[in-house]
Amino acid sequence: ATAAGGATGLGMALAGCGIWSFVGQQLISAIVMTGLCLLWMPWKMTLQSKMQNFKELFSFGGGLLAINVLNRAMNNLYTLIIGKAYSADALGFYNRAQALQGIPVRLGQTIIGEAGGTVLYRLQGDDRILQQHLFQLLQMTGFLFFPILFGLAASAEPAIVFLLGEKWIASAEYLPILCSMGIFLEINYFAHMLYKVKGKVRILFWSETAVRGSMLLFAVICFCLKGDILWLLWSGVAAYGIGYLYDCLMCGKMLDFGFMKRIYLLWKILLCNGLMYFILQMTWQYLLRDIPAFFALMILVAEGVTIYWLTSHLLNAPGYREGINFLKQKAGFSKKTRSIS
Repeated sequence: ATAAGGATGLGMALAGCGIWSFVGQQLISAIVMTGLCLLWMPWKMTLQSKMQNFKELFSFGGGLLAINVLNRAMNNLYTLIIGKAYSADALGFYNRAQALQGIPVRLGQTIIGEAGGTVLYRLQGDDRILQQHLFQLLQMTGFLFFPILFGLAASAEPAIVFLLGEKWIASAEYLPILCSMGIFLEINYFAHMLYKVKGKVRILFWSETAVRGSMLLFAVICFCLKGDILWLLWSGVAAYGIGYLYDCLMCGKMLDFGFMKRIYLLWKILLCNGLMYFILQMTWQYLLRDIPAFFALMILVAEGVTIYWLTSHLLNAPGYREGINFLKQKAGFSKKTRSIS
């Protein structure tokens, strides 16, 4: 669906359709996605309905609908505040930085989160195995996608210049802060998945309300105090931190997935990423500022991969052995296979 929509949008743009290219892209993606779902999972609509079934489904799906509406409304309101309180340029730089930050966040949630979520739903009646798989998914996401966020934060300037151009260099000031938000988004995603698996939609609603409400409150405070946009972004990080603490409290009661358990699961991964970030920052600040952005970025990527691999190996970080074994199997160096069901 993504490929079909992208090809349609690109073709319409080349044909001179302008802004309608985006409309065509979204429509074709939705049509292809729906068509393929109906093809692979046939479902026939009937005119008969049962009110009891509707009530059961809407009690869950209706809550998710309210949460999605809340998130969309607050996200749009947040960008409106930036554009109103600061400038159109600041809003553009913010949007570009947010787009880059969103790539690893969405990849982590889609590749591991949504795929693993299908397993978690089948295990909702067995808390012990559910907890085990939830821990595995969190650690694997952290091991694979935290270094992308930390690496983006450390190499923000050359990454922005190479990917977007010199005119977007101001976005590099926003990107590290947004990457900090991304860490909370990745961690909190699995708490929200647990709420859905357990059918605790109300808790999920209040969790999202706590984050979005705090962001809006902090934004109003920053506006009244005439703080710059960096204040606003850091206040957003604080709002996600509040959501993290709320999720720790609720998940600790539900499945022993509280604050200390998450620290225990992720401390090695966070330490490896912290060391990598510090070394990359020193390298960029003192050695690479005067060379072209492309070469600086390539050096930082190679250095970051090396440092992260070495520290993960020395500390035996969670997910490291599984990743190495997976690569060996795909490369044909190992005949042993391992499956996780």
